[in-house]
Amino acid sequence: MKTAERVDREPIAIVGMSCRLPGANDPDALWKMVVDLKEGVVEYPGGRTPDLDAFYRRAGMPDGPASSRGGFLPDIDKFDAAFFEISPREAAWLDPQQRLLLEAGWEALEDAGIPLEALPNDETGVFVGVWVNEYERHATANAPVAEFFLITGGPLYGASSRLAYQFDLRGPDICVNAACGSSLVAVHLAVRSLRAGECTVALAGGVNVLVRHELTQAYSRSQMLSADGRCKFGDATADGFVRSDGVGMLVLKRLSDARRDGDRILAIIRGTAMANDGRGSGLLATPSAAGQRHAMVDSLADAGLAPHSVDYVEAHGTGTRAGDPIEISAIASVFGREGNGSGACRIGSVKSNIGHTESASGVASIIRTVQALRHRRFPATLHVNQPNPAIDWETAGVMLEREGRLEVADACFRFLPVRAALDLAGFDEMDIFAH
Repeated sequence: MKTAERVDREPIAIVGMSCRLPGANDPDALWKMVVDLKEGVVEYPGGRTPDLDAFYRRAGMPDGPASSRGGFLPDIDKFDAAFFEISPREAAWLDPQQRLLLEAGWEALEDAGIPLEALPNDETGVFVGVWVNEYERHATANAPVAEFFLITGGPLYGASSRLAYQFDLRGPDICVNAACGSSLVAVHLAVRSLRAGECTVALAGGVNVLVRHELTQAYSRSQMLSADGRCKFGDATADGFVRSDGVGMLVLKRLSDARRDGDRILAIIRGTAMANDGRGSGLLATPSAAGQRHAMVDSLADAGLAPHSVDYVEAHGTGTRAGDPIEISAIASVFGREGNGSGACRIGSVKSNIGHTESASGVASIIRTVQALRHRRFPATLHVNQPNPAIDWETAGVMLEREGRLEVADACFRFLPVRAALDLAGFDEMDIFAH
């Protein structure tokens, strides 16, 4: 380890990224969907598992989902096991989340222009966010007997360890289960590990795949899911989110190392923070404005920046009745500016395009934000017809970006992706700046 070069607050460069998200198989396809004001949420296509097929046939019924729409990745049963030197027998027990992470990790390194053999094996870390492993239950319920490969293919630890093993990486290996904040907490830990000199390269991201019905049913019965299957963040009719598959991966380096190596720098992470709401909201599943504000302020302090320097906030933005007013008011309390119109801080949510990818939602927000920085364009948020009347938009000093305006005058955009989910997951945010 190059301990002499450790800098506690050195910026971290994003030098590569990849994703598989509803309607978009890579970051460029995601950006095209954003610019074209499209969404990747669709009617359930069928044919995934008998459990989900039966469940979605009951859409609108008391024991079924609120709607039959969702963000479903195609062909999650397809996997080139031989490419990753995995036997067909082992692959049958491999959680699709592990398969997607292997593919996304490989593609992110390709995007970074780093061949696997060029990675510093002893100094490359893996940080993965994942919170459910529904395939493990599906596999054991549909097999006459459990095999050894269930031990490595099913449990959550395998999400990060699979990448480390198949790519022969010997740095830190961490699987983070922080519900909807999992992938951002993973990135936060990767940033800290890079700054501490524990690794010189980090693969960081998250994954989410829907295989069984129980969680969707619980969300639906709790009236947390949108009746029309759309995330309407900031809209007066926002009534819940829609569940989605997704995977995203970043390749991270310390900025000085990226410059030394001649890497293409996509964006820079200047500061991160992580906190929990505690009992501030009075309910475990309800976010706290005070807790969110606390993490935002800490993130800015870590980056050494003032709130007025941030032009756009990529919100957690699920489009729920309780969550939207709390989150928007928290953002406004930190980033709101006097006056409104074009001078206000803009806010938006990628969930309006792809639904809620849960443990992959944070990295999806980062990827959309990086693309916005690269294309110098504020990303629009869909499904906003009338801004939520619970927000005093006249005095908040923030505005929903609904058109995807192009800003050509600024030499540099400054964006802040924020996650504010269940209290059990805490709260995490990142301050990302263009380079």
